[in-house]
Amino acid sequence: MNFLRITTIIFLLFVITMAGCGKSNDPNRHYEEEGGFSFVPPEGWEMSEYPGMKYKIFRGPMENRFAPNINVVNEKYDGSLEAYVDANIETMRNFIDGFNLVGEEQFAAYNGARIIKLTVDGEHFQRSLRQYFYFFGGGGEKYIVTCSALAENAENYEPLFDTSAKTFRIE
Repeated sequence: MNFLRITTIIFLLFVITMAGCGKSNDPNRHYEEEGGFSFVPPEGWEMSEYPGMKYKIFRGPMENRFAPNINVVNEKYDGSLEAYVDANIETMRNFIDGFNLVGEEQFAAYNGARIIKLTVDGEHFQRSLRQYFYFFGGGGEKYIVTCSALAENAENYEPLFDTSAKTFRIE
């Protein structure tokens, strides 16, 4: 009888201990259970739902009737990350008015994951925007973190966007 009681207690302690292993205790980290990813948005930014978006978006303070924002999309893609980025560049050329690829660079997330970042200028609803696209993923799943700001003050937001993107991780 004691053996069964001790075994049960050990099992329950194991289950309780393992229950929190998948997530860190960082209260600032946003988890998208359905998407299987998490990241830390800029401090003070508001989370909201946006029509047509699968996951929550984060918005910064409104400036000139535009709020800088961060959103995430993912899709199945079996090719390399480079091939995925190239395919997305071609799509952007067709859908972003005044498309201008300003830059492309690679760096690592805080967990060591590889990130390919594109910096793009374009027109959206008669507004000049600068967008930063951060591409992640391996295997058959790719993620894009898109960060948008008015072109006139985007350089103020780029460090915030880079820092947030570096916290991205696939759970």
